[in-house]
Amino acid sequence: MPDSYRELPQNEELILLNVGSERFVLDTTPKAWLAAVDAAGITTDQGQANLASIRSAAEASGINALLSEILGNESGLPIASDGGGSSYLWLGGTDRDVEGSWLWADGSTWSYENWGTGTMWAGSGQTSEPDDYQTQDYLAIGLENWPTGSSTGQGLGDFGQWNDISGTNEMPSLLRLPSGADRLTPSTGLNLAFDMDGAAGDTVKTLAAVFGADALSQHEYVGIGLELFDSGQSLESVCALALNAAGARTNNDIVNILYSNLFGRAPTSSEAQTYIDMLDSGAMTAGSIGAAAANLTADLGIVDLVGLAEAGLAYL
Repeated sequence: MPDSYRELPQNEELILLNVGSERFVLDTTPKAWLAAVDAAGITTDQGQANLASIRSAAEASGINALLSEILGNESGLPIASDGGGSSYLWLGGTDRDVEGSWLWADGSTWSYENWGTGTMWAGSGQTSEPDDYQTQDYLAIGLENWPTGSSTGQGLGDFGQWNDISGTNEMPSLLRLPSGADRLTPSTGLNLAFDMDGAAGDTVKTLAAVFGADALSQHEYVGIGLELFDSGQSLESVCALALNAAGARTNNDIVNILYSNLFGRAPTSSEAQTYIDMLDSGAMTAGSIGAAAANLTADLGIVDLVGLAEAGLAYL
């Protein structure tokens, strides 16, 4: 999926970042490193989110580009006095157990690093961070060059590079969701579902076909649909339940509801009769015609499953 971001619904302090095939959450509330490890209460169907590891140059590049877009022009970000008076974002790296032996909080292999470099290291006896200045054991991304005001390449590190700073600094933090997580549950605000090739996609298509695309903003309806599909019910059975809930008491009602939501207008008598005859004869059931209509919603552009897979579908 393309790199992108969005605020979590009803919780503007948390921002979802899509980077390659991985998902991260930017927690903009400043916290000390140990408090940030609690991951802002975010859980998923694959376990709890952790302070983020960064595993490749491609991930670092994607994350830095999004951070620049989101925070690059922010003023008033907290600063680390032991980090050159510059602002930072917590990652999940630490060498608190063994000095110089860096580990990720989520247990990932430490295989990539992006420590700050710059001409100020000349003559210091080393060429980059980390320097363990005043016993610094926690990893952060620079949100600006450091020391503050340094020109790019002329200080100790630049925006997007890494520094070791004291864990008592209160900074925003970056969380990594477990790979393959289809559901995100923050401690406050709405949940998000991403499995558009599974229950979430079937929920989207059913709601759009039976209640109209605007029903996707009815978070209770979305939650009910997810619960039904997660329990193993089929698209046909859920569509039949939805049509009944929508007040479709006759075959004419069924056809009118589905046709209107698919094509934006009521069917003519002749258009409707073809499908009414199928229902009257038993060639189709309420569930099967509902499922057929649901499967047309993406093809007709009524729902954007690709976009929802990136942004997530909000639900209660």
